[in-house]
Amino acid sequence: MNMPVRTEGFVESEGVRLHYIDWGGTGMPLLLLAGLGDNAQIFTGLAPKLSDSFRLIALTRRGHGRSDRPDAGYDLDTLIGDVQCFLKTLGIDQTILVGHSFGGAVVMQLTHLFTERVRSVTLIDSRLRGLQDEMPISEWQHWPEYRDLIYRHGVRIDDGTLDFGVDVLVALAQLRVDSPQQSEQLNREMPVSLLGSG
Repeated sequence: MNMPVRTEGFVESEGVRLHYIDWGGTGMPLLLLAGLGDNAQIFTGLAPKLSDSFRLIALTRRGHGRSDRPDAGYDLDTLIGDVQCFLKTLGIDQTILVGHSFGGAVVMQLTHLFTERVRSVTLIDSRLRGLQDEMPISEWQHWPEYRDLIYRHGVRIDDGTLDFGVDVLVALAQLRVDSPQQSEQLNREMPVSLLGSG
């Protein structure tokens, strides 16, 4: 296996700079979208292993990693628009989509809206509402610890919410806008065990 040449860059979507990593590779483009709180770097171990069969690219969504952190635009429609802009800028007409966790929600909606651009879909630890029981955030095993931490920093999430991934993303993005120092403190205090726990 030849090690691909990794490059990084930015594309602009509606004035927002989005960071991406391109590991190169041979074959159909394969776009990797990370979960809530993660960025393109999460795929660093995986991407080179697939480069003999695919061109591996990972996009960091707005508000994460090295991408810009605008005051607004964290709704699903805007995130899908960002991916569309990214694919257009890179000249990619058709791709394989891989979505991890919250990235899977973007992948599924993008696939629904633009089927002709998607060759196939892979979901990694993503919630499929039609196949899984709804679970309020209060039933999540880590919620008491997580709730106590975010509440100390003024972030409030309704205990009964079913879309807590989106609600948390919006609330944390708002905290970053309203109080960047408090947001950074929260990031420092967040236990690693909560960042990738299901």
